[in-house]
Amino acid sequence: MKLYERFFSYISAARFISAIFQIYQRNSVYIGDFSNISAQLHLYQRFSSYIDLPTKPDNLRKKKEAAHYRNLPYF
Repeated sequence: MKLYERFFSYISAARFISAIFQIYQRNSVYIGDFSNISAQLHLYQRFSSYIDLPTKPDNLRKKKEAAHYRNLPYF
């Protein structure tokens, strides 16, 4: 069961990452315009914060504990 839960969490994170790249591809025509680049970077940063992949050991430990008590999916 844990393998299924981890696989599902990777798939959902991959969907967000895929959405970021699709937005970039749609807006790549305007890449020469600095204001558009700046707006895109802010958008990508917001998507990254929504994904919240565990990058620090403490964050990973908290996610494991929450998953153990079925509060959050384990990434």
